[in-house]
Amino acid sequence: MLADPEASYDSIRLLPRADLTFKGPATVVVDQLTVQDGATLNVDSSEGPVQIYVTDWLNFQSGSKLAFSKEDPLGFSLLVTATGERDRDGDGLADAPILFQPASRKLYGTFYAPNAPITLPENFHLYGTTAASQLTLGNGASVHYDISLQNSATAGGLVQLLSWRIVEIPVTIARDLRVDPFEALAVNPALLLAPAETHTDAGFLIRVEYKDLSNATHYYSGPESGFDWGQVSRVLNLKRLLP
Repeated sequence: MLADPEASYDSIRLLPRADLTFKGPATVVVDQLTVQDGATLNVDSSEGPVQIYVTDWLNFQSGSKLAFSKEDPLGFSLLVTATGERDRDGDGLADAPILFQPASRKLYGTFYAPNAPITLPENFHLYGTTAASQLTLGNGASVHYDISLQNSATAGGLVQLLSWRIVEIPVTIARDLRVDPFEALAVNPALLLAPAETHTDAGFLIRVEYKDLSNATHYYSGPESGFDWGQVSRVLNLKRLLP
């Protein structure tokens, strides 16, 4: 267990079957963090947040594990400043700054690597926020942005919620796609619902304070299905509630 409130290391390497816990509140800076197949890195944020800064190489190998004491997006920040491909392990081959293939399938917190690509593996779910030079989601992977992070000292400035709405892909863009999604999924597009009909927020109630396109402030409370997101230029506060 590493429980120092502040610590710095050249390298942390967890070998197979190793188990290491970072106990918060803690801020750890490490050049290279490697978690090998069968090893587990635990984040204990029960008494305070854990922040890990990786400056050169983040290497979660296939079969490694990342575990959390709490399902709290405010409890963990993984901040990677590494960039560029080079030989990082001495095998003569170039390594990307981030290899992230844990066998565990959830991350609660901030995964911030603005200068490096991030690939979330198949069926991996990130609850919090992320930033990358390029973000790739494996089959079944997802990112769930937690609006509580808007006021977080660590992540508050990373993502700003403006507005969102569902739109159809313009025909001019769809024609340029390399792979026809309907052929790839073996489905008949004529039998599919229109995008607007697949939206599942009709049962949600929202309370939203927002700026409209003329920068005037408005408030709305009611079914989300009755709210026009196209009139929103900036969200100031948002809460979603089950009816």
